[in-house]
Amino acid sequence: MERKPEYLGDWWAIISTFEKVMWIIAIVASILFLFQMFIFYNTFLHSKEEEDDDYSLSFVETLISFKSIVVFFTFFSWGTLYAFNNIEFGIPISISIGIIAGALLSLGFTYVFTYFD
Repeated sequence: MERKPEYLGDWWAIISTFEKVMWIIAIVASILFLFQMFIFYNTFLHSKEEEDDDYSLSFVETLISFKSIVVFFTFFSWGTLYAFNNIEFGIPISISIGIIAGALLSLGFTYVFTYFD
């Protein structure tokens, strides 16, 4: 019979080390992701009046930027946690699913950041 947590501290004690690491990555990356999306939204709205096209990043330069790394780790960690907990795959398959999710969404957001930033 599986032990049910009664409060958050009990839940944290029950989960495995792998899950703890993934939760820490997910929370930190999600906070950074929300912060950068807030900044992107505000600068996108206010930069159209004073647009300066002297320098813009290429797709590859944007792909290896801090923005894309944050997007990758956000969706990598949440995808891995979903696969591990809800679909109940093992650790290697869950990590593979997380890598695929992170890579696909990182490419998608890179496209958005490149052509709309």
